[in-house]
Amino acid sequence: MISRLIYSILVLLSAFIALLFMGEIQPPVVGPRLTPIQIEAMSQFFPKEKNGVHNVFLTGNDFQRGQQFGYWTKDLLIQQEQAMVAKLDQIFPSSFLQHALFVMSMGWFNGLDDFFEEHWKREMYGVTLSTPLDRLFFSTIYTRQLAYHGVHDMGQMMIDNGLVLGACTQLAVPKKQGWLIGRNFDFEAGPIFDEDKVMKWVFPDKGEPYVSVLFSGMVGVITGINIH
Repeated sequence: MISRLIYSILVLLSAFIALLFMGEIQPPVVGPRLTPIQIEAMSQFFPKEKNGVHNVFLTGNDFQRGQQFGYWTKDLLIQQEQAMVAKLDQIFPSSFLQHALFVMSMGWFNGLDDFFEEHWKREMYGVTLSTPLDRLFFSTIYTRQLAYHGVHDMGQMMIDNGLVLGACTQLAVPKKQGWLIGRNFDFEAGPIFDEDKVMKWVFPDKGEPYVSVLFSGMVGVITGINIH
């Protein structure tokens, strides 16, 4: 009887460890890291106290821009993750349920990096280099960075299935030659996501310059325009 119990415990532990390693995503191969002096020479940050919204200006390749973005907005990144964890505590107050969700998520996230282009992954990894060491019980900073970029899709799936209500507020105004269309970039996970959006001005070494409105740490463009 005891041997069966020990065997069952070992099987469960093995499955738990397998899920952890299966869902943990390895960082991409990147070039040399920038020093703080190099980052400050290549980029600039103007907090919202200057003109009502945070502005960051980035240059260089994808990995370098990620390092710059993380360097300037690391305090916002910490606050955003704290807000996300607070929301998790509100939805799942039980520590046991949170850990169970974590284990299932690690299996769900297996292969997540296959859905991101390499330049996005390099930029995301650059962002994580300025964030503090792991403070949370779930996974590595880089794995969480990729997972957070999928939160919108998860939320949209819940909305589409009637599990929650909410979406970005949209507006369409008729003009002489067509329509002026816009929206608020809404995310109901705490005031920081409303009050501390960032205007991200990107001047890449390859590709077109663009500006995007987003949250700290995000890569790509959800709301934005390019130089044309």
